[in-house]
Amino acid sequence: MSFRLSLRHLILSFSLTAAFAQGQLGVSPSQNAAFLSELRARDKDHAKDGQDALGDHRLLLERGRELSRPEVFKPLGVDAARLESDITGFNSQYQLGRRYFSPFYSGWDAPRPSVQNANGLTLGTALQFDIQNGSYVFDRTPNLVFSPTFLWDGSYKIDENQTFTFTGGLQLNIRGDNEHYDSEYWSDEIGFALLPGTSIAYDLDLDSLHVTAYDRVSARPYVGMLQNDLGLAITLELAQRLSWTVNYTFSKTYDIDGNYGAYSRGINFDQHTISSELVFEQSSALDLGVEGAMTWYDPDNSGEELGVIFAPFRLPENDAMHAEFFNAGLFAAWRPAKETQIRVAAGAQSSRVAGEAGIINLSINPEQSDTTNPYYSLAISQRLSEQWSHELAAGYENVLGLGGYYSRAHYVNYGVTGAVCEGGQFTASVFFERTHSPMFRGPAWDGDSMSTTGLDLHYSQRLSSRLALDFAGSMIYGHTEAGNYFSSSDVYQYLGGVGARYALTDRTQLRLNLQAALFHQSNNYEGQGRLLFGVRTEF
Repeated sequence: MSFRLSLRHLILSFSLTAAFAQGQLGVSPSQNAAFLSELRARDKDHAKDGQDALGDHRLLLERGRELSRPEVFKPLGVDAARLESDITGFNSQYQLGRRYFSPFYSGWDAPRPSVQNANGLTLGTALQFDIQNGSYVFDRTPNLVFSPTFLWDGSYKIDENQTFTFTGGLQLNIRGDNEHYDSEYWSDEIGFALLPGTSIAYDLDLDSLHVTAYDRVSARPYVGMLQNDLGLAITLELAQRLSWTVNYTFSKTYDIDGNYGAYSRGINFDQHTISSELVFEQSSALDLGVEGAMTWYDPDNSGEELGVIFAPFRLPENDAMHAEFFNAGLFAAWRPAKETQIRVAAGAQSSRVAGEAGIINLSINPEQSDTTNPYYSLAISQRLSEQWSHELAAGYENVLGLGGYYSRAHYVNYGVTGAVCEGGQFTASVFFERTHSPMFRGPAWDGDSMSTTGLDLHYSQRLSSRLALDFAGSMIYGHTEAGNYFSSSDVYQYLGGVGARYALTDRTQLRLNLQAALFHQSNNYEGQGRLLFGVRTEF
């Protein structure tokens, strides 16, 4: 059985989690390992774990991937399916570069310190004003969005052993032209965002013991979800070369937009995660270890009637749903030189789910509700010279989504950036991902499988010490396997952009970007134009 839907509905079917699963991801072996590395790096004895081999080339590589990142009010994104359910980080096809205790990656720059005093306070602040005018080419009039964002990055050194850090960004999005803005209960015209990575943390260093207590909050633009992560981590020196890091995080996610609450149970949830690494420093360049994590997912199991693009469904209220996820494995982290980092990990992962998933009355495939399979990951970052850097990430793992389901994902991505002429910077990135959601059985999805392939190109030319021009293009191809009601489909997305950056002063910059997107599926086309002007001032 099959039927034709409009392009908007096909976009929805291709990107299931983008519509229904907006919550914390984080529960995958590679993401847990990255978080532990960042926590260990807060201990001065393990600071090398937080060093980025790319250095200042990280910013150049991220700038070259700007078009691939899903941005607010840019709906034609074919995103990484394994990351779409994550409001605690900036979604991206690219695995590396993410930081959990800072929003200053993936396009956001940290303000430089403006306060540094003898009392131990270091603080930098910035105010960024963005105004954008976007429209669908075929079926929508232009709409105007004004987005002021306040950024801060600071620390307070209480004494030699205690440090308090605070960093983040608060954004307002004010939409004009009488457009409805689905973001919060209390307003249809104004929405707010707390940039992923907005956090406060307290570090206590007691020689062989390092303690980090933290609170981290995220509210993504237009998602209508808010999540708070409260946690405690310790790193303990067990012997001269042996250390142990363990972290506990309690995550609570709230629906702050009533429309999302009507979609399914599981939107509001509590989640408990314990992750750990036992590390043996075989040498100054090589770490060997054991990694593992346990996660308990406890959603709100209340059911509601809903009508989406199909017919109204009654969500089941019996069989309370909960999920458990485990992984354990071995890893090696090698730093043959300051400019090279390599990490390899492999192990086993298990997913156990009870009850019924709460998304559009989908029920769990009994054969897939308790499974164990392997995982692996590879990450290589290398600064080849003063001009060139590259990095590779690849892996296969399970990823937790809302409603208690999980996706199995194969992924690989590669990026390179370098100076090709005086003042000219070239960046190229490619990615491939194949995901399978074996736990779904419902009116539209039956073992849903998706694959995505893409290419990002970017060239920046500095014309003077104040003025630079940017040229970017992105091509993405996605394929969805047949389900019960949807036939197999192919989607194509093309994006292009030109921009200019001008420094009025050392602390005030202007930017102007013009972007265009074309989304194509079958004989349906949908396009969008977007003009953005921004001003950023550091205090």
